[in-house]
Amino acid sequence: MGKCTRTNKTRPKRCGLETVKQRQKRQLVSAKESSVSEIRVVRRRGPKGERAPAAVARAQPPGGWECRLKALLKVHQQIGELRRRDAADLDAQQRRKVERRDAVLLEIDAILEAHPDARKTESSRSSS
Repeated sequence: MGKCTRTNKTRPKRCGLETVKQRQKRQLVSAKESSVSEIRVVRRRGPKGERAPAAVARAQPPGGWECRLKALLKVHQQIGELRRRDAADLDAQQRRKVERRDAVLLEIDAILEAHPDARKTESSRSSS
């Protein structure tokens, strides 16, 4: 070790601190003592065939006709808002959307006839 510049004396190591070599030696000894089963990470599983309860199960995304119905209802709502505005204020694209009103209503009606359970979901959406 080097000497102190003021006193010209050697500085002893601080007591209680572990050197790098001592730390590596201690880690080697502790690694040999620990068994393989303590080191290995084991993923614990429940009994075979166990599944999540039905309440926790993930909800299925809506089917194709449900998505289409939702989109048509949104378009119908937008058409209603455009019809309330003055016709002179509408641009060409908005006028085309207003003209599609009958086709949209026919398509909504076709979906509701093909899927009787859709009336329940449609009425619950319109009420909220």
